[in-house]
Amino acid sequence: MITRRALLIYNFGIALILVVVGFVSVYAVEALQQPSRLTEMPTFDADSRQAVEQQKDIEPLRARALFYFDLARELKKARSVDTTRLFYDARTLAIMVAGLFALAGVMLLVLPDPTKPSPSPTI
Repeated sequence: MITRRALLIYNFGIALILVVVGFVSVYAVEALQQPSRLTEMPTFDADSRQAVEQQKDIEPLRARALFYFDLARELKKARSVDTTRLFYDARTLAIMVAGLFALAGVMLLVLPDPTKPSPSPTI
């Protein structure tokens, strides 16, 4: 038989766990956005370097470099926004579900205890 106490522990326990998951996602985003040495180092092959060194006219090279610089900046910004949005959605969902479990626990607290006899109405 499921007791009232077990239901209260279940509802508030799950709510607490989900709130903790929501707040841990804040720290996970910060840890994920820390720059690491591996992500900072670009990879260039030898053929590309040799082609840049042998380029006679500097203006087309500069135009291409600026284009790729802007493209890389926009891609990094988009990836950062996507990652942040994912953690924000997970945090919002966890806190909303925690609120539902807490609401169920409050409703259970308000529910009259079935073991106590209810007072009979007098007319």
